[in-house]
Amino acid sequence: MHVPKAAGTSMMAALVDATGATRAPWQFDRFHFGGQPRLDEMSTEAQALILLDGTAPAGTLIAGHISLSSIRRACPGGQVVTLLREPVSRLLSLCAFNARVPAEAFPPWGPDWEARIALARQPLADYLREPRAAALTDNVVTRYLLQPQARIPDDDFLHPDDAPALLAAALQALAGIDLVDVIENPGLPDRLGTWLGRPVVFGRLNEALPPPTSLATVIDGARDAASDSLLAQRTCIDDAIWRAVVAARMGGCDVDELAAKQQADQRRRLRALSRAA
Repeated sequence: MHVPKAAGTSMMAALVDATGATRAPWQFDRFHFGGQPRLDEMSTEAQALILLDGTAPAGTLIAGHISLSSIRRACPGGQVVTLLREPVSRLLSLCAFNARVPAEAFPPWGPDWEARIALARQPLADYLREPRAAALTDNVVTRYLLQPQARIPDDDFLHPDDAPALLAAALQALAGIDLVDVIENPGLPDRLGTWLGRPVVFGRLNEALPPPTSLATVIDGARDAASDSLLAQRTCIDDAIWRAVVAARMGGCDVDELAAKQQADQRRRLRALSRAA
């Protein structure tokens, strides 16, 4: 279960390298597109990458931006692995990534998806207020763990009053996943290697998009009061989930210090990208 910008591409490469398993084409499900992907606007090749009927693609390793329910339906009995990342730094990384997606990447996916991704080129606070971007920006780990769920709208934000119930349900769902860890855990490669019974080597992939001028809109809003408040709202449940996994996997870690470091490091990376633009 690949949560965007949480090292899923690196994880998949490491698993393929360690096991020699056959990797299926990258997959998505309808929730990634706000619940109702515009199939009529997509190419045949793009449509083939969306899990709609519960049919698993060919391959022994299946990964993508897919909710847990879609994985269970497509691969009953399969083992599930997921990685989490400090939520604010993950969301900042996603906003910057989406702001840099080049125009030539959009035609297979159609104008509706292009318009949704293009929202990231707004100032950060404006982007985080966009209901059409909620499937990408609002407590995405919680959504991946629980969709479909009556308390989770496709194209709107989670209601604060639902946070306690959603957190409890998400932690319960997470407990049923075979291997869960955080990318900040220095012991992750060894733990994954022990689980697989063979060594695992991690690299860093999926970071090399060009830095257009529009990236400055993310940088400019990365430290103002409105953006900070919205970042906290859009990650409030995911933050509690991440902290629970940090406590379980990195005993003795000062989680507040770790979160602050990850956020500061991500903002430094964004400033470096902005200078490159």
